[in-house]
This record gives sequence, structure tokens and C-alpha cells, in this order.
Amino acid sequence: MDYKYHFKDTPESLIKQFFETYPDNTLTPFLKRRYLRYLGKQKNSRLYLKYYQPNPKNSTDLKCYFIQSKVNLKQTADIIPTAQALWSKQIQFGRACRSVDKYLRANKKITGSMVWKRLTKAMYKGKTKQAKRIAQDLSKKDKKVFDYWFKVYRNPKLITKPFPKYVTSINRKSIFIHGIRRLSYSEPEQALKHLNLRAEQYGLNPSEQRT
Repeated sequence: MDYKYHFKDTPESLIKQFFETYPDNTLTPFLKRRYLRYLGKQKNSRLYLKYYQPNPKNSTDLKCYFIQSKVNLKQTADIIPTAQALWSKQIQFGRACRSVDKYLRANKKITGSMVWKRLTKAMYKGKTKQAKRIAQDLSKKDKKVFDYWFKVYRNPKLITKPFPKYVTSINRKSIFIHGIRRLSYSEPEQALKHLNLRAEQYGLNPSEQRT
């Protein structure tokens, strides 16, 4: 039987037997990923945790299904930091990860720092629509900072002027790096001039100065 297309009709014992009999088969990792996605979508948390093996290389959806399964089985003693780290890395949540977002919101575990990490990633990638959506989770004060960043996005020349006082040192660095990159497309000499002028002031390390 072609398991990958017939999980619903295949006893779990047969799938387990395949994994145990052919651990080194090139098909096994592929089949296991497909099976885990099937279990995650079915919210079969017990079996999901039985077959899931934590690994940094796992896809985002599998990591989210892992958190979902832990929550479903009320095994949440150590899951908050894992969920927060995963949440912070996503610009946009796929279906598998919406439960992670819902869980963190319900438990009031979304911090301003987490929002800024997502926001910065979105802005650096030019995902402005997603950035505006993410910014809705900011405080009123931080939304003002984001509004200024968006002005810099539209007019990178603003980076050549002093920042408003309400922009914090951490945000200044992110906005400056992004603004300099964008200015370098249209006015590379100006960008280089102000990079050299302000790099130390905004705390850029040598690696950040080269980007």
C-alpha cells in the first residue's frame, strides 16, 4: 500500500512497522514528515508526540504542530519559551501555526520585544503589508516609532537627518541599517558617507556595516 496517500485507511501499527523495519530507507524521512503533517491536521496529539523528534531543521509547520500537540495534552510546563521563539521568527502564520498565536495571546505571553523581532524581519524583507499588520500589536508609543520607520522606508533620505527623540536606541539601529540599504540603491555615495559618519553612533558592528 502507498502509505503517503492512504494514512486514513492504514493502521498505525503498519506505519510504525515500516519506520522500524526501514529506518535507513530514503523514503522513511519523507514518509514520516507526511505522516506528522497528517497527524497534526487531524489533531491526533498523542500519536504526533510519539513520532515527532525535535530538530532545528524541522519545518515550521511541524514545530507548530508539536506545540499544538503539547497544548492539547496539557503538557505546557516548558512550552512557552519554545512557542515564543517560534512566534517571533514568523512574518506570517500559516494554518499550522495559528494555534500557537492563539495560545500565546490567550496566556498574554506576547511581548513588545517579540513584536519588534517580527516587525524588523518583515521590514527588512520589504513585506510592508505584513509589517503594518504586525504593528497593530505595538503599544501606542511604539506605533509612533514604527510610523517614523515607515516614513524612512518611503523616503530613505530621512536617514541623513537626526532621529526624533522618541525613537529608542535599539530602534534607531534597525531603522538606520534599513534606511542606509534603501538609500544605497538610489544614492550609493550618500549612503556610504552617512554610514561611515553614523555607524559608531548607532552601534553597528563591522558585519552590520558591510551589509
